[in-house]
Amino acid sequence: GLEVTAIVSDNIAAGKLSPLQASGVRILRESEAIVKLGLRETCGGARMAELLAEQEGWINLGQYSNPTNPESYCHLLMPEILRSSAGNIRVFGAALGSTGTMVGLGGSLRKAIPGMRTVGAIPHLGQDIPGCRDDNRLREVRFEWRSCVDYKCYISAVDAFRASLQMWAAGIPAGPSAGAAFLAVCDFLIREKNDNRLNDYAAADGSIYAMFVCADTLYPYFQQAKEYCPEQFGETPQLFHLAAPALVPDLAPELAG
Repeated sequence: GLEVTAIVSDNIAAGKLSPLQASGVRILRESEAIVKLGLRETCGGARMAELLAEQEGWINLGQYSNPTNPESYCHLLMPEILRSSAGNIRVFGAALGSTGTMVGLGGSLRKAIPGMRTVGAIPHLGQDIPGCRDDNRLREVRFEWRSCVDYKCYISAVDAFRASLQMWAAGIPAGPSAGAAFLAVCDFLIREKNDNRLNDYAAADGSIYAMFVCADTLYPYFQQAKEYCPEQFGETPQLFHLAAPALVPDLAPELAG
């Protein structure tokens, strides 16, 4: 019996909008929220949700401020990931959106695994990578994510979508935020290698275990992917090598076989 209203970007991908509409969610675009609140310009979707809740007497779930966001990752995911990885994760990467994943999962893993490093992927200013926020939009987030990030890496939208499509070709249907997280982890490892510190992250078996989060799929974003990377939408399907071939296994031979 609850009525749900979602404030969405004016540029929301159609693939993300349709499931909301099919679920009976009332859609309020940011431009419409600005008018409803009598504002001159946007103060960000998160802040407008707070203002609308106060104005209309609604309940605001507070995705960017409710502590149950990061706490859910810490309590529900972290113990199982720690168990299944035998505590061998040395690098953890995630795109910074609400930052709940980085704070709740990355932060708790870093406390549990001495020496583990966390890597945050951030879009270049003004660029749109779904699921990520640039430095300006991260100011809306209330969680203390900065103390949980050891290394920040700025990723372009084109590179994030290209990495997402390369993972798709390798059989991993991960979205653009995962592409950004993957590239950020690779960038961190390459920098550590160039500084002769890569062995610091080796486990007992000599391997370096890195984890990055795939919090979304590519399905809702194919139109955007095609606009950013038209060269990867030819008539003949091709296998693409993942970035940083010196660090990431070449999957093409296994797939071809």
